[in-house]
Amino acid sequence: MHEAVETALQALTHWQGHDAETSPDLELIDSMLVQPNLLPNETLSLIPLLRDKQSELDEARADKLLTQSDSLLSQATSLLAQAG
Repeated sequence: MHEAVETALQALTHWQGHDAETSPDLELIDSMLVQPNLLPNETLSLIPLLRDKQSELDEARADKLLTQSDSLLSQATSLLAQAG
């Protein structure tokens, strides 16, 4: 899931005009994707959890993270499909 979300974020920021080989940082995600309402505000709390591969999550939090990730991927797919 982590790699899929990172790929989606890179694709969305590239679509918005940011050309970089690395994953976008939180400030870039906020300014290019969250503030223009392309992605929900929850994205900013989701990304650090996904990037922290060492974090231990309880089952409820892991379920919520999975649901949010799935929603983020769906939104990214929809936005990119509309653009293409």
